[in-house]
Amino acid sequence: MATAFNVPASHIIVGLLVVLSNICVILALRKLRTIKKSTYFFIIQLTLGDLLLGILLLLKSILILCGYLKKSACVVLLSLSLLSLGLSSSAIMLLYFELFLAVKHMTLFRNPLNVYQTISLQACSVILWSIVS
Repeated sequence: MATAFNVPASHIIVGLLVVLSNICVILALRKLRTIKKSTYFFIIQLTLGDLLLGILLLLKSILILCGYLKKSACVVLLSLSLLSLGLSSSAIMLLYFELFLAVKHMTLFRNPLNVYQTISLQACSVILWSIVS
């Protein structure tokens, strides 16, 4: 049976810091309208993935403190953690890919990626990530 002493205070502190910092990023991005739509989409995706991971860390800590963490809850939390890590890693990969295109093809990249290209890149990264893992 899990007790309150099994949860380090650092888990709760880190979870709160992750959630608060990602909320600050979302609020800052709402004010910033000068970046391209595709970059904005990838940064929001990265922020939401990290926000989900922080919320899951807080949820796990609360469940351990209350003594409600069972095997099925562990499986669900692990699956959601892997999903948020996949979102974050694919967002980072796509941000670097977009940066590579911007540097490699400066003249062609004056027109930013449209919504359909951004969504298709995202779909390809999710498919690639699911095949690799």
